[in-house]
This record gives sequence, structure tokens and C-alpha cells, in this order.
Amino acid sequence: MIDLRPVAPAPISYSIEGACRATGLSEFVIAAALKKGTLTARYYGNKPLVGHADLLEWFNNFPLDKQTPGEARP
Repeated sequence: MIDLRPVAPAPISYSIEGACRATGLSEFVIAAALKKGTLTARYYGNKPLVGHADLLEWFNNFPLDKQTPGEARP
């Protein structure tokens, strides 16, 4: 059976918590990527917002293979 319910469009941006939910990663990981500069945020006042395209690009740069023990994470 085909599901005909409308699909919500992807958000334009994510809060840090929203980026965590979207990726399944922790706030620590997202904050570390922002601090390192591998993930970019824009600010509304003092609230960081991660753009959908930025989050997707960052995610798509993850390795396709599992890491070996002791190997640094991206």
C-alpha cells in the first residue's frame, strides 16, 4: 500500500539539539565540530543555528568504513 501523506520539507536550519536529533550524535560531538570549524553555525542573536546544507555536507564527509580502535574520529 502506498502512503499518500504529505512529507514535511527539510528544515532550513537546526538548533544544536535539532542537529543532534537529525544526526543521532551527541551535543558534545556537534559542539566539538563547531569549535573545530568542520561544521559551521550562523547566529540569531546568541543562538547558534546549523544550516541544513552545512549539516548534510558535514555528515556526508564521514568515512564509509568503520574506524579501527584508536583511530581518530572526524
